[in-house]
Amino acid sequence: MRGRAPATLVAMAGALLATLGSQAASSPLIGPALAVLAGIALSLMLYRTALRVLGVAITALSVAGLGWAVSMGAWLVAAGFAVAAAGLLGVVVWGPRWVRRSPAAERRLDDWSAMDAGLDPTTTGDEQRPDRAA
Repeated sequence: MRGRAPATLVAMAGALLATLGSQAASSPLIGPALAVLAGIALSLMLYRTALRVLGVAITALSVAGLGWAVSMGAWLVAAGFAVAAAGLLGVVVWGPRWVRRSPAAERRLDDWSAMDAGLDPTTTGDEQRPDRAA
């Protein structure tokens, strides 16, 4: 479970379970559950150190929610927080290594290269060849 998708999906599944369980029980744990869910969504936009810092904060919130749920006897919600905390540990441990360039960023570099070569990156085919321009 070293990739971004498995860790995020496990954490998201746990947070959803905690959210739905606390809503079904009309529990005050809905606040921390929604905060964990929002934090996981935010983590999809972050990389490196920011991802680790957010991961530690959300993991701490999940563990606090787990303790609160256990003290209230809300076992389904506690299970959700436990699963979310397990997934978030993966985010904390392996998250800073998940840096990868998006295909859109690589295309932007290719567009700049095309313009440096005198080509128009917005056109295709024979229109790009300066010797065949009408």
